Amino acid sequence: MNIKAFALHEAGRSNEALHIMEKCLKIKPDDYMFLRNKGLILYDTDEYEEALKPLEKSYSINSTDSTKLYLASSSYLESDNYEKALEFARKALAIDPKDAELHYLLHEIYESLGDNSRSEKEIQAAIKFDPDNIDYRIDYAEFLFEEDGGDEALIELDKLTIKNGSDPYSYNEKIRLLHDYQEDSQAMKSCDYAIKKWPNISEFYYQKGLMLID
Repeated sequence: MNIKAFALHEAGRSNEALHIMEKCLKIKPDDYMFLRNKGLILYDTDEYEEALKPLEKSYSINSTDSTKLYLASSSYLESDNYEKALEFARKALAIDPKDAELHYLLHEIYESLGDNSRSEKEIQAAIKFDPDNIDYRIDYAEFLFEEDGGDEALIELDKLTIKNGSDPYSYNEKIRLLHDYQEDSQAMKSCDYAIKKWPNISEFYYQKGLMLID
């Protein structure tokens, strides 16, 4: 039934999937995998506070699964309970210290707590353990814009497009950030390059239009 529940969940039929997990838990109420999977379904449907009860119970039965700790931490973060989010993220990281997603989650938690020094260390760790993740690099550049006003952020954006030169998404995000943080001459230069390289992608024309209007 567990496999069927996930098939239904993946097909967008989460209520039916949840109903199956409830049946499973009536048979085996202390099965930590059933509890974790119920929490996962609730988490994926943005029911963060509802997800916490089965995830925490699952952890109390089996404390070696970093996935449920990650989900519990994320749920607490979404519920603005940053101290509990930090507690569960640290427990997860103790199990899997090279997990890039966990480091990125800690980056978000520390940023929410106003601890920018630790936040930066965690986003750097996330990039270290998943260097091909474009979104981590974009978020780091945005973080740097907020922190130092631009110099380090510009370096990071250059790294992004050098590493992902064949990916138009990386250029689009670079242009967006440059424009958002008033680096308009570099934004226009990057935009003109992107239009020349990918003439059929309308988003670059839209970005250039925004800059010309501003």
